[in-house]
Amino acid sequence: MAICNSDFVVRGYIKNVTHSPESQTSLVEVTAVRVYWQRSRVFEQQVAPGTSQSIPSWHGHIHTLLRCHVKPGDGQFLFTGSEHFGEAWLGCAPRYKDFLSVYQTARAALHM
Repeated sequence: MAICNSDFVVRGYIKNVTHSPESQTSLVEVTAVRVYWQRSRVFEQQVAPGTSQSIPSWHGHIHTLLRCHVKPGDGQFLFTGSEHFGEAWLGCAPRYKDFLSVYQTARAALHM
């Protein structure tokens, strides 16, 4: 399971994607609602400006290969990956609801 050996595991939304055809990479801007694990400070906690008691969120950038065709989409994703020289690189990003379904099915199979 990718979660077990990742340098970061966060649940959140794709805010923006910038593509670089020259380097054949994409930079994914992520707003995370939950940081399960991060080895270093790839995701920084933020509080929305102008509100005194807003719910904090996390913000970060993840690199990926251009051929992965990442684009902004509706719904939450579970982002996992590794860090290389201080930069986050995407390993996997299933929709969170799909991950939960697979995870719950696997847990149920273990307890049969």
